Amino acid sequence: MISALKTEIMENHTTQLTNHFATAKRATIKSDFVSKLVLGTLGVFMAYHTLISVTGLFN
Repeated sequence: MISALKTEIMENHTTQLTNHFATAKRATIKSDFVSKLVLGTLGVFMAYHTLISVTGLFN
């Protein structure tokens, strides 16, 4: 009886830990995506600005 209870507690704990890490991983992926989106937007803006500057020199 006690060992069955111990096993159940351990399984619940393992499930909770797994859920916690899955949630943490999802959050990391989300923030990573946001930072890539911000950097990408900034990169496009910089490229556009450079293009305008260069074409402005040729006019």
